[in-house]
Amino acid sequence: MVRKKQRIRPNPKRALIYSDLYDDVYSEVGSAVRPVVHAAVQKLRGGGSPIREESATATTNNINNKEESNSSIVDSDNNKDDNVTVIISPSLLAANWVRMAGEVRRCIDAGATLLHVDIFDGVYISSPHALTFGPKMVNDIRQCFDTDKIRMDLHMCVVKPHRYVRAMAAAGANRFIFQLEATSDVHDAVDLARQIVRSGMDCGVSINPDTSVSDVVPLLNYGYVSLVDVLSVEPGFGGQAFQSKVLSKIRRLVRYRRNNSKKFFSILVDGGINRETASLVREAGADILVAGTFLFQHPQGLAKGVQELIGIQKSNMN
Repeated sequence: MVRKKQRIRPNPKRALIYSDLYDDVYSEVGSAVRPVVHAAVQKLRGGGSPIREESATATTNNINNKEESNSSIVDSDNNKDDNVTVIISPSLLAANWVRMAGEVRRCIDAGATLLHVDIFDGVYISSPHALTFGPKMVNDIRQCFDTDKIRMDLHMCVVKPHRYVRAMAAAGANRFIFQLEATSDVHDAVDLARQIVRSGMDCGVSINPDTSVSDVVPLLNYGYVSLVDVLSVEPGFGGQAFQSKVLSKIRRLVRYRRNNSKKFFSILVDGGINRETASLVREAGADILVAGTFLFQHPQGLAKGVQELIGIQKSNMN
């Protein structure tokens, strides 16, 4: 029997702050100053007196064990992160729009089962050039394949995502990924996520490179989100350089998913994916890699590009 006063209730917010500190500070400092940093972290988290470390390795193990024991909800499926085969999702933003049907067929022939379609309204991204597709094009893309084995994600970079939910569901989209930054607060984001799920689509949320993982956690707690899209470039245009600062965000999401999520969600990385960056994001824990320029402009063809990215992820798992 456990007395209520002696029970330690997990605090997801403090745990996430601790994880941020660990990535940004603790793991980067030398063993001489680690005890000081760890003591400060212990005080932040609350509970007993600071743990004195016997060695850097022992302390790291203690940290990991405490994170596991403090988890509020643990889903056994969430422990499969390192064993799941990564999915390569071609981004049609980089395709030749003049012959879209042929480009979609190239993706399918290369083995792709998930297509990524960027919807820009020219307002969310303040540029007259950031204007792409509407429901009609989404429906036309859907008509290019007649199997349920192929799924289509919509990345909605629009200022009023709510207004597009019904239209995109009717057009045949499988998942509606909205920008967290396009919502006014967590209540607005939850209302939108609920609307998406009720429409029959899966719900995803996308965060810009400068948006903190802490900002998306309140939404994840509601359990509507099936995917978090970590943008590794600024949204709007293909061919940008990968921003390595997002790697720590991927690792934080993986830890959060294991320890605190009410529902399993996939982690997608979009922007600047090539042979080198694919290896980095896969190692960090990403499940889905969106690639545009690398695939559609690959000198040996799109199928070869897909094979190269799959080959990279397989070598990482060995």
